[in-house]
Amino acid sequence: MKNILIIIITLLLIQGCFKLGNNKASTPTDPVYTPIDSLITPTLTGGKVIDGPGYSLWWSRSKDGCTYQLEESYSDDFIGSALIYSGSDRVYTAQHSNYYRVRAIYLGFVSDWSNVIAL
Repeated sequence: MKNILIIIITLLLIQGCFKLGNNKASTPTDPVYTPIDSLITPTLTGGKVIDGPGYSLWWSRSKDGCTYQLEESYSDDFIGSALIYSGSDRVYTAQHSNYYRVRAIYLGFVSDWSNVIAL
């Protein structure tokens, strides 16, 4: 019984890979997009918090389900930078006046770094 089940599953998998009635592999007519095709580099914006300490940072959405990484650095070349936030929110309150950039991560794909802002 187990061998019959394995044969049926194998035949179903093979049938899904080939068109019925011939031995040529099927080719999709529509383009196939990988998640990276629609992973947009976020745009970072920021400014001084009006009624409190710190600086507010926010960035554009890249793709539903993304997580974001925000880096802070003392220099605009980001040598010695620190990851200060990782998560799905698109807003962060920084406590220091430094350089910042953000990137999106989705299913193992990583966007380019955003624009750099100095606060």
